[in-house]
Amino acid sequence: RLHPDLRAIADGLIASLGEGKEYMTLHARVEPDMQAHNICWEKKEKNLTKIFEDLERKFPKPPAPMVFLPINRQYMELEGSGPNKEDPEKTNWLAIENLSALNRAVSHGLWNGTVKVFEFGAKSLQGTSFASRWSTAGAVLNFYIAIGGNVFVGTEVSSYSIDLLSTRFYRGNRKNYKYLPDGLHEWTPEGTAHTPAFLC
Repeated sequence: RLHPDLRAIADGLIASLGEGKEYMTLHARVEPDMQAHNICWEKKEKNLTKIFEDLERKFPKPPAPMVFLPINRQYMELEGSGPNKEDPEKTNWLAIENLSALNRAVSHGLWNGTVKVFEFGAKSLQGTSFASRWSTAGAVLNFYIAIGGNVFVGTEVSSYSIDLLSTRFYRGNRKNYKYLPDGLHEWTPEGTAHTPAFLC
């Protein structure tokens, strides 16, 4: 169970979206550490811009007025803030591109600016008793909020996504999709009896 104080923070953040506001959750696991992880390579889409494009292609009409991105911005910024000054040849250009795509989405939205994109996570814990444990507490906070999306899009290569999928599925929310290099696919179509195990 979520710590009562952390739950209060999460509920306050959700309330800040506006009464009755729906959102979809996109768990885009594109942080630099996932780029280096070479398991299940054929199931990975590492380019955030491509994931956004596939999302808009799958849903020509947005399924919600907002998109929640539970993403580790701190990891993104470690390698994506600019070229490697000490060794330019080691610059992670994909991380730079992904961080730029994230910033554009948060600043300008998706679906031609008609859908707001928002983050919470670690920065939402500044000034609270959880600030010193920002990584773990931020991930838990994001998980709690992510469950509430009316639609969930995640990836088979992340145990976090699999856990989100299972939690939503057994709460009766079957609007779940996975992204692959060739686009989005239903993850829990009608007739699904149980969620898949994490194999990556």
